[in-house]
Amino acid sequence: MGKPAFCIIADDVSYPRVAKDFARHPSLSFSRLAEAFERDGSRDPANGECYTFPDGSSLLMIGQTKQLEDACKEADEAGIRRIATQSHRVMGLRFVRLDVGWDETNTLIAIGAKDLLPVWSPDGWREHKRPWEEDYLLTADRVDAIYSLPPMIRGMKDFWDEGWFMKT
Repeated sequence: MGKPAFCIIADDVSYPRVAKDFARHPSLSFSRLAEAFERDGSRDPANGECYTFPDGSSLLMIGQTKQLEDACKEADEAGIRRIATQSHRVMGLRFVRLDVGWDETNTLIAIGAKDLLPVWSPDGWREHKRPWEEDYLLTADRVDAIYSLPPMIRGMKDFWDEGWFMKT
């Protein structure tokens, strides 16, 4: 089983295969969400539980559903309770499900300012069915909050598991 990977990147992530390469690149990615924020993000001075990344960047996450949920839990326990862009723009999320072989499926997620994320395409990124118009995401697992990342991650598997996959 592959390990999860996380990176914050300002490069073009319009193509999921390119985004996957960024997310897995040894010099760009980290095995923990907190490490990605340590290098390329910052703590919001107005809210110490909110970590931000540059407006023109994307936070990339890749791994199996449970790995990504565990990463959110670990980040929440480390005090990273909210994720936002530096100027608190309305957030968006795109994803693809990746068939990586050996009966293993990964999910690749791109999070960023909604108006700057790649568009949905029949053979590329999907937009999550759980709409929200907030300027942040929660790392806590709260099914009562539509802007909570762990239920969104589970939804990608639950709603798309038998549907569309991109071969790696």
